[in-house]
Amino acid sequence: MNRLISVIIGTCNRPDLLKKALISIAQQKTDGSFSFEVIVVDNSPSGAMGSAVNAVSDQFRGNMHYFHEPKRGKSYALNHGIKEAKGNILAFTDDDIIADRSWLLTLSQAFDKYGCDGVGGRVLPVYPPETQQWVKDNAVQLAGGVVIYDYDKLDFPYTNKVYPFIGANFAFKREVFDDCGNFRTDLGPGMPAMGEDTEITERLAARGKKLYYCGNALIWHPVDLNRLKLKPMAKWHISLGRYAARMEIENKVKISSYFLGIPRYLFRGVIVDAGAILVTWVDRMKFLNAWRSFFRKIGMIREYRSRTENA
Repeated sequence: MNRLISVIIGTCNRPDLLKKALISIAQQKTDGSFSFEVIVVDNSPSGAMGSAVNAVSDQFRGNMHYFHEPKRGKSYALNHGIKEAKGNILAFTDDDIIADRSWLLTLSQAFDKYGCDGVGGRVLPVYPPETQQWVKDNAVQLAGGVVIYDYDKLDFPYTNKVYPFIGANFAFKREVFDDCGNFRTDLGPGMPAMGEDTEITERLAARGKKLYYCGNALIWHPVDLNRLKLKPMAKWHISLGRYAARMEIENKVKISSYFLGIPRYLFRGVIVDAGAILVTWVDRMKFLNAWRSFFRKIGMIREYRSRTENA
């Protein structure tokens, strides 16, 4: 048994979901080639998740460890977990998932088979019974509200032709963080801009790290239908827009013209999207596409304005 996998979970105020996630991880299959530990980092202000961890700790035979991270933000929690982890492979997932019983075994085998630095796995949604069919039929377009990352049961090298891995299911060699740094603490849940998982995937790929998608490394993620309501969807896409603008600025993307420090194309886009919202309200998906696009541009405008005001 020559490999230790550290499973790192940042959590905040969801004790019942966390317990279900931990139980599914406790039931992981192993083949004798690896062992695993679980690092739970509580990001709630009072550190209230300790009781949920204690409720299932006997299933881990001393291989589950609880820490409290007082700095607000998922990336702070994940980075705390990296610091505490003892494994040579660090696997990350969410506090509301159900792990397939072969999840860690498949991840471990992928590192051996491909000699890679990181693996992103498949994430499939679990729908509540009352979910309407149109949601299931448009899961990818509703990503964010529906947590999904699905390129079927395939294995292939990661390229910029596919979406970046998502934080519900990826794993990296420990030395990747020594070479390339940890999660950015200005991104992710708890911050104005989302995208900590996207950014680290793209950063590692840009620095020549070998990444693979492994479709049999499977995580199940429940769907919260409240996240598909218009207000939460708007908030989510504002955060994504702020991330997109941040990347434009940091990568020095060439912009033809600005108005008050904001790219003019964003103002034109907001007007077009607002018109589309008005004329597509009878077509659910066209309306939602326009809604998402509108608020993503609003987020970008906010980020550019914030940078201008703080310059």
